[in-house]
Amino acid sequence: MLDSLKEYLTKTNEYILEHDDRIDGRLGQRLESFGKDEYVCSYPVEPWMANPSGFLHGGITTAMFDQAMGLLSIYSADGRPTPTIDIRVSYCRPIPVGTRLYIRSRMMVTGRTMVQTQAEAWVEDRPEAVAAYASAAYHIIKKDHFLSEPER
Repeated sequence: MLDSLKEYLTKTNEYILEHDDRIDGRLGQRLESFGKDEYVCSYPVEPWMANPSGFLHGGITTAMFDQAMGLLSIYSADGRPTPTIDIRVSYCRPIPVGTRLYIRSRMMVTGRTMVQTQAEAWVEDRPEAVAAYASAAYHIIKKDHFLSEPER
């Protein structure tokens, strides 16, 4: 499973980065390492991402978490769409502009209709100083959902 996870994430990340006109491409995700049911990615913290205080905006942090954990949810759902139904982020310390934010995402549970993930983020070479934690739930869309006729 590890080889296929790495292959899936690498292929998906290449596609995302080709589309820098959308938020997922603009975030600039870079894959760092892979483990069993988890991976680490990183993001540049750029000036356009800053809040008025000069640190990474909380909404952008949440988008980074959602992208990182969401890719795992799609993988665990065999490539089916998995829209976010709940995401919770706890902010522990400010994330300075000009740094690189690392996120470790883990699969927690994959059920018949839902996937649950967790993640933590840290700045550059300080993995012991967690900057934020997140957990999310994703709904697994049935394969035939997009093939059926809409109700009238």
